[in-house]
Amino acid sequence: MSFGHPLMLLTLLVLPIAVAVYLWLERRRAKYAMTFTNVEVLASVVRGRSLRRYVPPVLALLDTLHDVLSVSNQIADHVCRHDQSHATLSPS
Repeated sequence: MSFGHPLMLLTLLVLPIAVAVYLWLERRRAKYAMTFTNVEVLASVVRGRSLRRYVPPVLALLDTLHDVLSVSNQIADHVCRHDQSHATLSPS
């Protein structure tokens, strides 16, 4: 298997940077939330952190990963025996 545009795989470096920025923004938001004046009321309203809030960023990350891998144009050549046919998987 090879790639038609291997330099496009360098865009995979964007994914860890996006995760780091997301985590930094989450920490920053938590610090801002601590300035709420009436903590007792806030504690009675807010239940707990749910894992559902991480679903959209994870889906966006997986979508970006899929986009980068599809743009890099994977090419797979598979040679079969003589009595079978030769198959080339390529989007061209």
